[in-house]
Amino acid sequence: FAILAGYRDRILQTDCHFGCPLGRLALEIDPENRPAHRLIAENFRGWIGCVRECVDQMLGKLPPGTDPESLSTYVLAVMEGGVMISRSYGSVEPFDRAVAQLREHFRLLLREPAARYDVM
Repeated sequence: FAILAGYRDRILQTDCHFGCPLGRLALEIDPENRPAHRLIAENFRGWIGCVRECVDQMLGKLPPGTDPESLSTYVLAVMEGGVMISRSYGSVEPFDRAVAQLREHFRLLLREPAARYDVM
């Protein structure tokens, strides 16, 4: 969540004008410009890889069958979407709500199984 905290700081420091340069390029460059989009995708894969390193450290605590690549992509999507919506709203609140939901998702994934008690 350190990466997300850094993004939150940038949102606040720039009075909600901060936006991800990669996200901007992905949205603004003509979809037909495949070479440019391949480079942008490569950069996004790099970000996902950084998040994946963090997720991989939790693999023993995550439920069996958890797809670390999908989970890492989800984290990046929350970050990118939260930044974009906060910029549009002029408020860090949408980013905070998205990150709070992401934290809740991780809390549920990492939760210890409930103890079972036999009723006598």
